Amino acid sequence: MIMTDTHNPTPSKPLNDMHGRVCSAGAPFARLQLGKNIYEIANAIADTDMLAFRGDGCRTWTALDRRQSDGWARLGADILLADPDSYYDFLQTHAVRVSGDSRKGEPVQFDTLGQKWSVRLEDGGRCLLEFGDGEWSEVDLGERAPADLRERSILALMKSDCGFENRIRKDFEQWAERIAMGVQVQPVM
Repeated sequence: MIMTDTHNPTPSKPLNDMHGRVCSAGAPFARLQLGKNIYEIANAIADTDMLAFRGDGCRTWTALDRRQSDGWARLGADILLADPDSYYDFLQTHAVRVSGDSRKGEPVQFDTLGQKWSVRLEDGGRCLLEFGDGEWSEVDLGERAPADLRERSILALMKSDCGFENRIRKDFEQWAERIAMGVQVQPVM
């Protein structure tokens, strides 16, 4: 049994092309707290009836193909799915280190909900990633790459063009729905 076995998926609906894109919005009317993150909600200024969100302290609004009638938990889940910081949080909690010692120059293997991947840290912020096919691909995080193995590995995974997010998309969506069940909503006056 995996942790998502008891999940009843929400029927998906087609998303407006504006969903997840930068947009203009009116004044915020609500603040949502999802875990440690706070988001403002406003009506998007668009041709269709859409909402928009932005992280607390951010200036940029992101269109969200939802309405208040969809419910705060559904809104919260879609916000988490559209926020790249949430994908990082998901990987931080689900990437399990299986083997390897980077201090000895060995590749470090991770397992993320059954998806195995390995990373080898190189000099100057470079990392090599491998996904079980024996081919290593390079990701360059630059000179300011974090020294911490886990953080650097996850950032390299996120920056790679390997399609890893598509492999775990269903698990990420279910995680977002579970986190959003604890949404706290405050009106903005």
